[in-house]
Amino acid sequence: MLTPNDLQQIRNIVQEEVKPVKTDVAGLKTDVAGLKKDMTEVKKDVAGLKTDVAGLKKDMTEVKKDVAGLKTDVKTLQKDMDTVKKNVTQTQKDVRKIKNDQNTIISFFDHGQISLTRRVTRIEHHLQLPTFVD
Repeated sequence: MLTPNDLQQIRNIVQEEVKPVKTDVAGLKTDVAGLKKDMTEVKKDVAGLKTDVAGLKKDMTEVKKDVAGLKTDVKTLQKDMDTVKKNVTQTQKDVRKIKNDQNTIISFFDHGQISLTRRVTRIEHHLQLPTFVD
């Protein structure tokens, strides 16, 4: 059987062998605590990123709505421009017609004025009246 002295020696040997393991375990506990702290920070960062992504998604949705609205406005403007082009084209035709009519009327009255002036001149000459000068 083992004597108390033998047991004490065994205890001392076991303690000597276990000391480095205890130190290693203590170091591992510190490392694990640091990793837990790092994980907590990473989780906070990920939560912040999720919030940012959600905000970006919301912003993108609003931008898409705005773009859709702009597309609609552009289509409306294009339709309005087509109408304006048609109206301008018609107005140009009308102006050409009015100018043509104006030239016809001026020409008509011009010929009439010339003819009338000739008649008056002949009558004055025939009646031997003095010529009227403006």
